[in-house]
Amino acid sequence: METIPYLINYKWECSNLKKMPIELALKRLSNLFDYKENQIISVSGLIELGKIYKVSSEDLEHIISIQKTEPDLFRLSKIISKMDKLSMIEDVKNVKILLHKSLDAIYNEKYGR
Repeated sequence: METIPYLINYKWECSNLKKMPIELALKRLSNLFDYKENQIISVSGLIELGKIYKVSSEDLEHIISIQKTEPDLFRLSKIISKMDKLSMIEDVKNVKILLHKSLDAIYNEKYGR
């Protein structure tokens, strides 16, 4: 017998995300993006979530500034990229600039450019 995947309610998720600190919200969003691959949340559910849930660039800039390792920044950049596709970030340009500067600083330190 084939199991039908449980679909996550995006409205409920949005209300939970708004209550969470930004660090936990990013982890939850990362899980939701993975759930899309497993068809636990629909693409239309993620699009609707993107219309409702917005993250300020200041919050993301703070998170970027405390990330000190290359793997952490890459993981964060994947989440930011998916959030950008769903228009979840206000003023994404500043976030991308800071993310690139942070990665450049790590590469310069690591490879001595």
